[in-house]
Amino acid sequence: MKIVLKSLRNNKKMEENRRKFLKYLFIGAGAFILGKALHSTTNLFSSGKSSSEANTKEYLFKNFRIVETDEELSFYERGGDEILIIEKGGMK
Repeated sequence: MKIVLKSLRNNKKMEENRRKFLKYLFIGAGAFILGKALHSTTNLFSSGKSSSEANTKEYLFKNFRIVETDEELSFYERGGDEILIIEKGGMK
């Protein structure tokens, strides 16, 4: 009986830690995406390169790239397919 109780206590502790980790991970990811969408002037990447188009920034990573324009923030995978597009315009 003691072995079962000890195992249950360890499982509860592990589940609590897992939930905390996932909570902070999703909060951080959400804050990052909202920050990039709402504050386009903030440059969080040191490797950002401006392209030849007016007010377009492109951030290159190993498996995806991010293109930031005045109107939207676009995420593309390595093959060039769109993953996500976030429009910066507010509700009118």
